Amino acid sequence: MSSLKKTDAQIQADVTGDVGTWPEKCAEKEAAHRVSGVLDVADDVAVRFHSGDAETDTAIARAVRKALLSNASIPHKRIRSTVSNGEVVLEGEVSLFGQSEDASDCAFGVAGVKQVRNRLTLVPEPKGSSNAVRLAIEGAPARHADISAKRVFVAADAGKVVLSGSVPSRAEREAFVDAARNTAGVREVEVRLLVEL
Repeated sequence: MSSLKKTDAQIQADVTGDVGTWPEKCAEKEAAHRVSGVLDVADDVAVRFHSGDAETDTAIARAVRKALLSNASIPHKRIRSTVSNGEVVLEGEVSLFGQSEDASDCAFGVAGVKQVRNRLTLVPEPKGSSNAVRLAIEGAPARHADISAKRVFVAADAGKVVLSGSVPSRAEREAFVDAARNTAGVREVEVRLLVEL
């Protein structure tokens, strides 16, 4: 359930209620953000499982491993998971920032998961200079015919990348974010890209 509140020149969305999976919770939050004029979302949606449908930790652990195996970008052999009372802890090493996020997303997508603690360590492959990282990120989305990098600025320093400027669509924004997340040497991505409709 959602409600909208107007405060000064801003609109805040309050999202409440119960859902059965983490992806449903994320979908509720994203739907609230898509409402015209909404800048802030108070996310009070709880993930609750029906007692008859509760997954055992053993079943959750198997499903998490299967989810990790199904994503080719994740080095699943270097990731360990522990499940207790529906809470998943991911440990191990990944070489790209995006692999860590993808592993969390895979675990969150499993029925019965209440929380994911990502303790994966980023151990990048030998990294290039900040300039090499910046050029790799700027060039990756440009390889797609429908993406223009004319108004996107990439700043890279000591493993942190800041994407700023504007793009004409959410798909183009995501292409730049994905390129940054999956570039060797990147440890953190700050997104300041605006979507101009």
